[in-house]
Amino acid sequence: MTTTAVDVRPWIGRKQAAILAHRSEMARPRSLPALLTGLPDSERAHILGTEWFICYDLAPGRVPGPRAQDLPRPATERPS
Repeated sequence: MTTTAVDVRPWIGRKQAAILAHRSEMARPRSLPALLTGLPDSERAHILGTEWFICYDLAPGRVPGPRAQDLPRPATERPS
């Protein structure tokens, strides 16, 4: 059950750099990092551009539910 989807497109470059930093994984041809780097930019952006989370309210007796209001907004969406 996904409760929150976060647009992380502003950080795709950082995510790609982090993936490339795992050189031992890159050397394995069927590893996920190697497969991702072989994709066209548009497909890679589609895969890496959203992160999904399950957010739980940990108070006793409460039902798990979305807590998107507790997540930080990307710098591109913050008021100046």
